[in-house]
Amino acid sequence: QEDGSHYGSKDQMKQFGFDVENRSPLQTGPLYTHNHSPTISWTENGDLLVSWFSGESEIGPELTLLASRGKRQNDGSIHWTEPAEFLKAADRNMHSSNLLNDASNGPVDPEDFILHQMASIGIAGRWDKLALGYRKSIDNGASWSSVRMILELDHALNDGASMQGNMFQARDGTLVFVTDDESDGVFNTGSLVVSNDNGETWVRRGHSSSTSDSLRIAGIHAAVVEVDDLNKDGKNDLMAIGRDKGKYYDGMAPKSISIDGGKTWSRSPSVFPSIGSGQRFTLLKLFYSNDTPVKGVDTPILFTGFANDSILAKDVEGQLNYVKGLYAALSFDNGKTWPQKYRKVISNVLGTNTLDLDIA
Repeated sequence: QEDGSHYGSKDQMKQFGFDVENRSPLQTGPLYTHNHSPTISWTENGDLLVSWFSGESEIGPELTLLASRGKRQNDGSIHWTEPAEFLKAADRNMHSSNLLNDASNGPVDPEDFILHQMASIGIAGRWDKLALGYRKSIDNGASWSSVRMILELDHALNDGASMQGNMFQARDGTLVFVTDDESDGVFNTGSLVVSNDNGETWVRRGHSSSTSDSLRIAGIHAAVVEVDDLNKDGKNDLMAIGRDKGKYYDGMAPKSISIDGGKTWSRSPSVFPSIGSGQRFTLLKLFYSNDTPVKGVDTPILFTGFANDSILAKDVEGQLNYVKGLYAALSFDNGKTWPQKYRKVISNVLGTNTLDLDIA
């Protein structure tokens, strides 16, 4: 208020992180009570690196990025370090990030191994407008370059920069990060941030400021994977499956296909049930499987999702049955079909109770 009456009010004290009723800070940090949106990568030295955001809420300026390193022991086991602050811009909402190494298409020389990180950073303290920050590591994450803001002016105009999808390296070397984007009137959508020069420069593709509603990725937190050349133009294409709470296709998760490198997308229903809050899909191109003996050639795509009602898949006894919970599926034809014999339950859910993990 112009008269200054809001100074020292309960609302202002809460804004600055203080609980007036209990006369205590709302947060302690850096490990808070709300932990979400994990990302994980392997490193050349055998370690695993996992990062996630932590805060008392997702909208506050305390939201920070933490990390834990799974250190590879001499016997091959993993020892996880205590969570520690990984990346934080002072008084800024660090709304998620993704990690990607540049060896996803096969082994590289250790001297050329790079870890890439893209992070969503609030430009005004809270979760409102998000910019994107990028940095990289050439020593397995022991040290990092300075954060460089990319596409900052574009994102000051909209909310389309929440780093919530997956990431991968295309077979031509392109680095692909997936972000949430604006609503198309049905649900929120997705778009890409890509680099063709190993992280030096970045551009947006399929973003709401340049792509019409119906030509963006349908759904948020999209899983995206590279598929073989669908339109026979000599270039590989992209497939995405997003989270939509059943809004697009009467409970079936939306599938989006791009034949122009992610600039525009066509949509159709997938064969998988939609998912809701707290759940994500994953898509991954495998290097090898028993059904494709030549490594890297015609290998299947792995999909994981959640069946909140049920889906026909192999149960823990190996029999086709209607299962609930987390499941995996394989496609051997670039996502056109997902045979039931290559679907398998990973966790059993009975009613509202999650049973012990049981993998046959």
